[in-house]
Amino acid sequence: MEAVASAVMKDGQPTEAVWPFQKAQLYPPAWAPPADLGKLFHADAKVGKLDFEEICDLLDGGLVVVLGIIITDNFRVPDQFGKIEVSPTDIERGGHAVLAVGHGLDQTGHRYLLIRNSWGVTWGMDGHAWVSKAYLDDQVYETAILSMGGN
Repeated sequence: MEAVASAVMKDGQPTEAVWPFQKAQLYPPAWAPPADLGKLFHADAKVGKLDFEEICDLLDGGLVVVLGIIITDNFRVPDQFGKIEVSPTDIERGGHAVLAVGHGLDQTGHRYLLIRNSWGVTWGMDGHAWVSKAYLDDQVYETAILSMGGN
């Protein structure tokens, strides 16, 4: 997460429309970023590990929170309602980062964070999913609070 925080602060990030997610990644020598990235957005990042309540409070305050998570098979394919739940038989697959964009309750009162993934609009619900508090309590290993600024 520190490397990502440094890159967003120093190098910046273009809009997704300029540099969208690509399922097939190309590697050197054929790969290069787009020639004209347009306006780059820079942010300062405070890296740490927030709990679910702290993340919700920051979202309510209008701040941006990045979640560093260990993804599982359940994460790869959210259910038909766009939910990702904890499961004792789920298999961990590796690290990933997503953006927390909202929170709420389902009809039974269980708590969820709404996340935005970088895997394109075919994942989840138009690139978003509702992740249960229980799943996040198990799978979040790092967080970063972003604030506009940087170089």
